[in-house]
Amino acid sequence: MVNGQWSMKYVASYREWQTINREDEDGTSDITRYFDTSNNEDSNIFYTELQFNYVSDKINAVTGFSYSKEDVKQTTELNITADTAARLITGGLNEQFRGQVAQQVAGMLGGTSDELAAGAFGDGVTFDGAVDAFYGANGFPLNHLWNAGEWANAMNVAGVADIFMNLIGMPGTPLTADIINATGDASYDFMSAALGSAEIFGPSHSGEFWQETVNNIGKFTNWGVYGDIDYAINDKWHLIGGLRYSQDKKDFSWYIPENSFAQIRPGVGNLLFPMVDLSANYSWSKVTGRLVSSYQIDEDQMIFASYSTGYKSGGFDSLTPSRESFAPEDTTNYEIGYKAVLLDELIVNLSGYYLKLDNLQRSIDSKKPDTLQAIPTIINEGREITGTEIDLRWLATDSLTLGIVSEIRSTKNITPDFYNGDGDLIAAENRTFDASTNYTITADWTPDFSNGTTNLHVDYVYLENQNDQQIGLEDYKKAVSAYFLDTKSLNARLSWSNDDDNIEIGLWGKNLFNERYVLSLGGLTANVLGTPFGRINRGLEAGVDFKYSF
Repeated sequence: MVNGQWSMKYVASYREWQTINREDEDGTSDITRYFDTSNNEDSNIFYTELQFNYVSDKINAVTGFSYSKEDVKQTTELNITADTAARLITGGLNEQFRGQVAQQVAGMLGGTSDELAAGAFGDGVTFDGAVDAFYGANGFPLNHLWNAGEWANAMNVAGVADIFMNLIGMPGTPLTADIINATGDASYDFMSAALGSAEIFGPSHSGEFWQETVNNIGKFTNWGVYGDIDYAINDKWHLIGGLRYSQDKKDFSWYIPENSFAQIRPGVGNLLFPMVDLSANYSWSKVTGRLVSSYQIDEDQMIFASYSTGYKSGGFDSLTPSRESFAPEDTTNYEIGYKAVLLDELIVNLSGYYLKLDNLQRSIDSKKPDTLQAIPTIINEGREITGTEIDLRWLATDSLTLGIVSEIRSTKNITPDFYNGDGDLIAAENRTFDASTNYTITADWTPDFSNGTTNLHVDYVYLENQNDQQIGLEDYKKAVSAYFLDTKSLNARLSWSNDDDNIEIGLWGKNLFNERYVLSLGGLTANVLGTPFGRINRGLEAGVDFKYSF
């Protein structure tokens, strides 16, 4: 401290962090849908900051420099059974068979237009509808490669059953499920050789494990210079301005080796992630800032207005190898507000705002046409949010305070083209959603029992559900009605503290009406294996706490 005006602060920290987190991803006992992951991470983070502060009668200023460096190593293990792998391979074969049927139907019609299909099969029939009809009539899609009846039918439809029967010395005999079972892996090895695909293998491999790993190494650095000044124009009017320059650099790599099952069956390719050894790097920089003005009307009232910008660096998807990074986020926010204590008993906080988010980084499950599995992927979206926030507290009596906090807002979403978890291409669109209504009602009662301090706090929270506003919402989510319920929660806490305020005892309860909601719905296996799972809120909770200060 120099002359009571200047001060300096220096901060330095270093953190090492390691984790091994293995999770069940399918939530079933079905061996043909088994899927678990393990996220193994080792991260080292260094951070330092040098800050200078200046205070005078009119100025309160801060300026400084910060630097951080993070080295991270991450291995993501994906473990499935051979039974699950066969199910994934079945999905790929179904697409091949459907493609062959589509070619046959197109040959019959002389093209792929809906008009040709309607002319040949009747009004309202589309080309895709006709393909699905022929596809289904031939016993497709297959549920699982190792279903003997389905596999026998597939070989018959493909026109290779007679060749196989000749090879096993049973010419002229129809291929049936019993023969598939009796010959073990023979029919699968036959088809594997015929199609040149080692990924077609028989049920003797049931119970064996198939592992694929994604190995990432990241080196991230950030440095910034900033300054912020609060200037008192007079006793009532203040101006605050600040700027920050930030620069980020990220080096990232992916190494995805051959799957472990290839040691058992040479030639088997990866099903979940392509083999790759790739690295990428990119740098971003941005100047952000804020400008705030506040005016004290009188001792009980003030108004304010602010403009601010924000920034979050871009990056790379750990599970999606690509030299292309996702874009950095940029935010612009305008806000005006009013704060007051009216009639000595009503506390008022009102504000209106407009927030624009460019390149919002949103994680989705995306199944692209060349993949068998939905992969968590970052896409960049746009948001424009207009809202109003209201905070009112009424001192109804000397011992009772009632309050309400509410927000009303409308949102415009701007989304790019993307594939959702079902593999459907969702076209880019701009959509504006109706304003959502959220509020919290509170009551605090502090009766005077002449012995310590007793307080009863009660709050009721209402949150309007907005899950139906998700663009590209998958069908399995639409089928779960509980995923679209509004949240309603009553909570309370009764506490007592002694006159010395060093002992406090509390009795509390959350979600007293035991309302249950699906907080999230999805999972890595939701779309391909048909095993979505949801996260449910805790329901009714109650407890007692004790605090002693010394």
